[in-house]
Amino acid sequence: MKTNLKFIAAALLLAVTACDKDKDSSPSPSVTENQLVEKNWQMSAMTISPALESEVGPISDLYAWMPSCSKDDFIRFEKNGSFRGDEGGSKCDEEDPQTTSTGTWTLTDGNKKLTTVENGESQTFTVDNLSKEELKLSLQETEEGVTYTVVTTFRKK
Repeated sequence: MKTNLKFIAAALLLAVTACDKDKDSSPSPSVTENQLVEKNWQMSAMTISPALESEVGPISDLYAWMPSCSKDDFIRFEKNGSFRGDEGGSKCDEEDPQTTSTGTWTLTDGNKKLTTVENGESQTFTVDNLSKEELKLSLQETEEGVTYTVVTTFRKK
């Protein structure tokens, strides 16, 4: 089965995303937004269902296939609606910038949807759980008639 790299890249977006802007002009966030903002969220799990077919067999645990230098990356959401992705303590390529991505975010649908916009590209995730310590997001994408669900879990760093 052919795997769309854009789909996997969108799923991995959360591993490397968050931004830093002036907080004085921001509206007061809701209780749920307070649980999300001003924290470094580090990925702790990423799964895909159904599993992707590969040369080594089916793969459902995407996190296990990530290089260790990516596992300390984090995303940070700010009160002003911006986000920033950061390389964390170790970089896979020392020449890469510390900030890996920036954009904006919004919570909608009663805080059940998180939409990120980066470089004009919008992606909407379902918020499966948001607490002081855990952020769990899911994304569904259909490729070649198969609907995949990617579930990504972050822990407060």
